[in-house]
Amino acid sequence: MTDNFRTGDVIYADFSNGIGSQQKGKRYAVIISNNVGNCFSSTVQVLPATTKRNNSTLPTHAHFNKGECSLPQDTVFLAEQAVTINKFQIIRVLDKMTENQLRRISKALLCAVPITAAVVSEVVNTPQFQKLTV
Repeated sequence: MTDNFRTGDVIYADFSNGIGSQQKGKRYAVIISNNVGNCFSSTVQVLPATTKRNNSTLPTHAHFNKGECSLPQDTVFLAEQAVTINKFQIIRVLDKMTENQLRRISKALLCAVPITAAVVSEVVNTPQFQKLTV
């Protein structure tokens, strides 16, 4: 397996260290950390997924249908459950999200962490941000 994980990679990972209300067990997730950090760090930030909340209308949930991103069933990515995992917890990379699919993830993240919304337009046009997204 490669350690060259990228933003938007849909992965299957082991979350067996979850406690309390955290997602646990082997499940799908999407990598949300920037590609510079993904290259040099031993960890990645992800949104874990569930297949149990397909009727959820929470704005922090991004719904994906069976077959999207090679997902084997209807899946909901949980932006309110963002977590950092070790790369060794990644079992395999399933697929890569498209730009439009990543927009759905981004909208859910903005709802989960609304403090970032106020400065988005200021940050995305900076050279520092552009370096992180290549």
